[in-house]
Amino acid sequence: MSLLQNVLIGVDQTVNCLFRLDGEWGEPDETLSARAYRVREKHPAWARWIDRLFFWQPGHCKTAYENEWRRAQLPRHYQG
Repeated sequence: MSLLQNVLIGVDQTVNCLFRLDGEWGEPDETLSARAYRVREKHPAWARWIDRLFFWQPGHCKTAYENEWRRAQLPRHYQG
């Protein structure tokens, strides 16, 4: 990944940590988009809002969630 991508993911994960939802703070290694997709049943507006923000990436939140499961954002030497 490029430096810019790394920085943006880091900022995204930091912002996620700052949001409290249902009595829980965000996890430090999860992006806000992935979290929005994960909690979409209880809080559907989050994913819809973020997906609109990233209109050029259809299904942005779902893709972010799937990337978390695949650990796609980890450095190669941590990917199993």
